[in-house]
Amino acid sequence: MLAHLLTGTAGRDCKPADDWRVRAVIEMLEQNYQRRLPVGELASAVNLSVSRLDSLFRQWTGSPPSAYLKLLRLQRGKALLETTFRSIKEIAACVGFNDAGRFVKQFKTRYGQPPGRWRRTFRAAAETPELS
Repeated sequence: MLAHLLTGTAGRDCKPADDWRVRAVIEMLEQNYQRRLPVGELASAVNLSVSRLDSLFRQWTGSPPSAYLKLLRLQRGKALLETTFRSIKEIAACVGFNDAGRFVKQFKTRYGQPPGRWRRTFRAAAETPELS
């Protein structure tokens, strides 16, 4: 689950979203990551204040909803880079970034290289035959 990636808890015996409200917000984020999702809208959907949602979400995932959404968008963008021939600008728009430059900057920060280079590296590795 993406929550494990945020907190670094992958492989540990913890349940990142035991609170139904956190699970509901995660589901909303995963289903609607392409559009603008104000935290107030998410909080209202689960009948919490913004500060209470932020506190619960941090408690169960280790990060605020906005960080979860950003990581989700970057992961979806990375998958599109690896599986499609869409332009960086199209991919940025598809995953919810209004500005392709911001997508590029955040992608580079997260994955250590810009999206175009990531795509080239991924494709080159996929085309390289394995040695037995």
